[in-house]
Amino acid sequence: MGFPGETNADFEELMAFVETARFDHLGVFTYSDADDLPSHQLPGHVSKKVAQARFDAIMARQMAISADNLSHRIGTDLPVLIEAQAEPGLYEGRSMLQAPEVDGLTYIRTPTDGPELSVGQIIPLRITETLEYDLIGTLP
Repeated sequence: MGFPGETNADFEELMAFVETARFDHLGVFTYSDADDLPSHQLPGHVSKKVAQARFDAIMARQMAISADNLSHRIGTDLPVLIEAQAEPGLYEGRSMLQAPEVDGLTYIRTPTDGPELSVGQIIPLRITETLEYDLIGTLP
């Protein structure tokens, strides 16, 4: 957000596209200027305040879209790779829908007296809840 020459109309068009496309995952960044960049010479620099406001607006809309998209996964089963045990009865993992370090996590709830899961294990998971970017589930 905020590349030199970006107008309010450009931003509104992008916002409409995000609403129409309804991305599962979306990365947005604010333009970072530096004297040695060719774009530094372009006219129409956008203030940091405006760029940040546009970033915040897009990300707020995307958060709601992501939450809605993920809610449609409730009741479905997905294979999940176990990555860590957060605490007894709670593991963290990733489904095929989630890339490391950029997408949400999948949380796996197990009974404290239930089976031990191992890091690296792929398990079937029934999705029971969602957050804005994360899935939560139990063993089916």
